[in-house]
Amino acid sequence: MILTTLLAENTDEILAATCDQLGATFDASLPWSDRLHHARNGNFDGVWVCGLLGMRLLQSGELAGSIGAAPVFEGRKTPSYHSVIVARQTSGYASLADVAGAVLAVNDYESWSGYGALVDHLETHRRSIDLFKGEEETGSHLQSIGAVQQRRADVAAIDHSVWDWATERKLTNGLVIIDRSSSWPAPPLITINSEVADRVIATDLTGVSGIERWVRAAPEAYEVFLDS
Repeated sequence: MILTTLLAENTDEILAATCDQLGATFDASLPWSDRLHHARNGNFDGVWVCGLLGMRLLQSGELAGSIGAAPVFEGRKTPSYHSVIVARQTSGYASLADVAGAVLAVNDYESWSGYGALVDHLETHRRSIDLFKGEEETGSHLQSIGAVQQRRADVAAIDHSVWDWATERKLTNGLVIIDRSSSWPAPPLITINSEVADRVIATDLTGVSGIERWVRAAPEAYEVFLDS
């Protein structure tokens, strides 16, 4: 059994621990784009992926399998997550109401936590992504954090689980949270069959940082991303 992740660095540790429990192989040896290529070719038994990208891949038939499991992140009771919107402590921004004319760091436009959740959050509050004067695509959540710290951007939306992981490692120095998005279904593990999902859900991840446990995913919960 071979599992991989198309998510941020914090998921490497969680999936590696899961594979250790299963006696499976965790494959993170390839760059993200290559992992996605191999996933499309059916070379993995399980792929942990952003809900938006995962649903698009499943709907298009580019990825075989189905939504099998979802993480309950550390400190949570359900398989959900949100984005934190962050800025420099010295920016003077207290909320999204202050950021008109700022530059937004975007990890990837296909990322729900790094872009889609922010767009939805703004629209819910009758605002538009157009309030930013510019955007810089960075390639990852950690690089978005760095872009704000280095003043190449002013604001970024970051997956809360990545933010917590980065904060523990003192990688978010000088930044503060100015807002939070709504909660959304946590990034799912898409598996080639139900047996793989069953085995993942049965793992005991007590003591593994960042996750409480894997649970059965509700595929219908992810249909919300198809309207995005």
